[in-house]
Amino acid sequence: MRFSASLVISTLIMALSSCASADSGSSNHRRPETPTVRQFALSAITESNVPQGDCGMVLWTLDEAQPMPIFRYLVGKGGEISVGGALVALTLSETSGASAFGVSEHQVLTSTVGLKVTVEVSFSTGFDGGSYLRQGVVRVEAPDGWRIVAPSAGVAGCRAK
Repeated sequence: MRFSASLVISTLIMALSSCASADSGSSNHRRPETPTVRQFALSAITESNVPQGDCGMVLWTLDEAQPMPIFRYLVGKGGEISVGGALVALTLSETSGASAFGVSEHQVLTSTVGLKVTVEVSFSTGFDGGSYLRQGVVRVEAPDGWRIVAPSAGVAGCRAK
């Protein structure tokens, strides 16, 4: 399920720009609260497969005892990532490096709410219809400069109809 742009925008604005009153008690003097890790954490995406008839990639985190799918890109359809519990739709804006199955080793995707997601992977062992991806890094940058960097690994490929 995709969230509307206004819901994602309001969620991200609340998460990225929480404010608290300054110690002086004056409402004219406000300073940002210290953000919590939870507000900016990557969470699992709900759809973690490449549908039949499509090509793309899925990446999982490597920094947890229990890996979770954090990023999916479908060729010609865009990507998605979940930040702070909100699913964010992404549009491919830049690619470079080796490519296979419609996926490049370096991809930059953007969202309508100002997120920039940079994905870097290396193709590894191939399998029928795909390839494992290793040494992956997913970087998420918010408009205010906040960043998330997550090591990852995954698969790229095409599924027959």
